[in-house]
Amino acid sequence: MINWKSVVILCTAFCLGIPVGCDRRSSTSRTRNEASFSTNLSLIKDYSTGRNRADIEFFREGIPFSEAVIKINGIIIGNVGGSIYFDTLFAPLNTGLVSITFESDADLYADTLLLDLPDSFKVNVVSPPQMDEATNVYIEWSAADGATAYILGVSTEDAPFDGSTPFSILLSGTTRYYTVPDSIFLDGAGYEVFGTYYIYLIAFNRGFSPYIGLKFPLPEGVPIRALAEPSGTAGYGTIAPIDSIRVVF
Repeated sequence: MINWKSVVILCTAFCLGIPVGCDRRSSTSRTRNEASFSTNLSLIKDYSTGRNRADIEFFREGIPFSEAVIKINGIIIGNVGGSIYFDTLFAPLNTGLVSITFESDADLYADTLLLDLPDSFKVNVVSPPQMDEATNVYIEWSAADGATAYILGVSTEDAPFDGSTPFSILLSGTTRYYTVPDSIFLDGAGYEVFGTYYIYLIAFNRGFSPYIGLKFPLPEGVPIRALAEPSGTAGYGTIAPIDSIRVVF
């Protein structure tokens, strides 16, 4: 028997625009127009400096858009001109799930991204930590929960102007150690470049992108996460506390 009461209720809800489904996967709301929005974002939780970083570009119909309200975990990221939204203080940034919301009141537009930022981790072993002639150096670290891959970088503060060449490599999310070759401590003529070589270790989830202040070039093959809504790209990761290797006279 047809339940006419239920049919009336469903028809009424449909006519009034009341959602009757249970699919809540999308948080996008566009009721005024169908303007397209896009973003390129970089999000860094940095235990090496204690200062976190959010670099976000935002566009409406491909044109830099400065009127959006962008929040990370409810904290507004200020627009610094054109398409750029930027913050380096960001003390409350947590690891794990991070919510990024994009809003345009004029378009009645709102959308939310959830990014999984890897947990804190650290370098546990550097052997040897100091040398007077170039040798291979074994580096071992703890796991960063949520990491799909790691980037290991080793560089002096003045590379490449001091004769040294920054080193970097992309490693799988299950890797916990790596031996850097002695050649990174030598110049082009085969002589040691004395000084402090800093160890940078980055854990990321699905994608990472370079940012101003990165001390070494990213290795080949580092992915960048593609976004659907808003469209664009995302790179985000956690940087371990800095460690070092000393090459002395």
